[in-house]
Amino acid sequence: GVSLSLLSMLGIVVVLASHAHPSVRKAVIGTPVEGIILAVVLVFSIIICAIASGPAKGLAVDEFGAVRNGNIYYFSWVAFLNGLYLAACYVKSVHQIDITQRCRDISSASSSPATFVYWFMLLLSSLIVMSTSVSLRLKNCSMNANADDGGTTFGQPYCSRTVMGISIGGVATILSLTTVAMMNHLSTMNVPFLGEVGLVALLFVLYGFEVAYVTDGSGPGAPLGNLYYSSWISLLLTLKIGLVCHDAYVQVQDAIVERVNSFDEIQMNGSDVGMEGDISEHSLENSEESESKDDANKGSQEEGHLMV
Repeated sequence: GVSLSLLSMLGIVVVLASHAHPSVRKAVIGTPVEGIILAVVLVFSIIICAIASGPAKGLAVDEFGAVRNGNIYYFSWVAFLNGLYLAACYVKSVHQIDITQRCRDISSASSSPATFVYWFMLLLSSLIVMSTSVSLRLKNCSMNANADDGGTTFGQPYCSRTVMGISIGGVATILSLTTVAMMNHLSTMNVPFLGEVGLVALLFVLYGFEVAYVTDGSGPGAPLGNLYYSSWISLLLTLKIGLVCHDAYVQVQDAIVERVNSFDEIQMNGSDVGMEGDISEHSLENSEESESKDDANKGSQEEGHLMV
């Protein structure tokens, strides 16, 4: 862990120092050299994050998966997220590929609301839930003949709830991966709106039970660690996806109501125009009749004067 941290710091210092001189900056910044350095730093940050926060032999967690050294734990995750951000910025500046805009395009191209990013985040958090539960079960629920709690290092309900975390995390991973693949046009099918609503409702209920039992005081996710955070993040992501779907439904309903109202207004305007036409025709007929009567009266008066 220390050696990887030092190597990552060395790569970052090289990139930062290259900004000091124009010729060096031209040879490093925006070139494959910078890309290689960023790729190495990102890989090292992933390894460091696994070494620090892994529930089996994590340097920053104890045997229960709880955070033992906050500095190592949280800064390892910050380094990993920062590596992802730097990689995205490099791809955007050098190859003109905006990952954020790409995710928006995928969401807008599909028939579902703009939930692609949230489904992808749910996929990652579900993977963490599943993998962490597997590690805790292998470590703390292995058979131990000398144990007095049923032949395992940890008794019930701890071990059964690790199975619950594995099961729900696995189901959520499969469903999220399928949804992401369909939204990304990796499948010939698309995600229907009602299908997405049904999936997110199911996952919300599952993660509600998972959070209630796994992060309970007797569960493996009770200590503050990967399982605790990923469980709550997964639950909140399902809630966010549901809210986005609800907003999309409300917008569609408002658009339908607006179109119906505009159609009714057009019909009312058309009927008003028809009534005005009838009135004008009727008034025109009346004026013509009055004019004919006036002409007849004038004619009779002239005949009377001639006879006199």
